[in-house]
Amino acid sequence: MKRKKDLNMLEMIPHLKETLEFHKTETGALLQFTRNGRWDAILHWVFPHAPQILTRKLDHEGTRVIELCDGTRTVQEIGQTMRLDFDHKEDEVYTRLAHFMSMLYRGGIIELKQK
Repeated sequence: MKRKKDLNMLEMIPHLKETLEFHKTETGALLQFTRNGRWDAILHWVFPHAPQILTRKLDHEGTRVIELCDGTRTVQEIGQTMRLDFDHKEDEVYTRLAHFMSMLYRGGIIELKQK
C-alpha cells in the first residue's frame, strides 16, 4: 500500500471561504459565518435554538492573519509578515500560527491548498 506524501503546513496556501463576512473594528475584527454543513443540520435538528450565524471576535494579530489569508501567500510567508509586524521570535510565531491555522481549518473558516 502506498503512503500519501506528508504535507508541510508551512507550504500550504490558506484562503478564506467565500461564505464568511469579515468586519474590522477598533479592537480587531469580527468574523461571521453561517452553519450550513451536514453536521450543522443535525446539530440544529437536535438543538433547534442553536444560532445559525456564528460570530467570533479576533484581536489585532488574528485580524492580521485573516487579512493575509488571501490565497496568494503560504503559511510560511504569513509567518514572516507576522514576525515583522508584531516583533515576535520566529519559533513563537510559527507555533502560534500553526495552531491558529489548524483551528481555522477545523472550524471551516479557511481552506488550504498545496503550493
